[in-house]
Amino acid sequence: MVTAFKKGSIKLYKLDGKKKRTVCTVKAEQPKLKSVLILKTGKVKILKLKGTKLVADSWVSSNPEVANVTASGVLTAAKPGTATVTAKLGKHTYDCTVVVK
Repeated sequence: MVTAFKKGSIKLYKLDGKKKRTVCTVKAEQPKLKSVLILKTGKVKILKLKGTKLVADSWVSSNPEVANVTASGVLTAAKPGTATVTAKLGKHTYDCTVVVK
């Protein structure tokens, strides 16, 4: 298993007994969350971090009356307004401004 600690790439080599090598390039990307999301009232969207297969530890809305989000990232556009939805993954946080029309 390979664990990435920051964005970048690395080449892994495997040598067999005959001095042949197998090369594998592993590329790690920084997780991202869409910076702005515009939804109509009543719409539901499942939020996911891009650039990783990891799932956010938690999701929180700054204004649940406008944009409610469950701990697993299910966002509901409740009423017109603006909210910031924050995903937490380890020590890092990722914000998305949600505009409900």
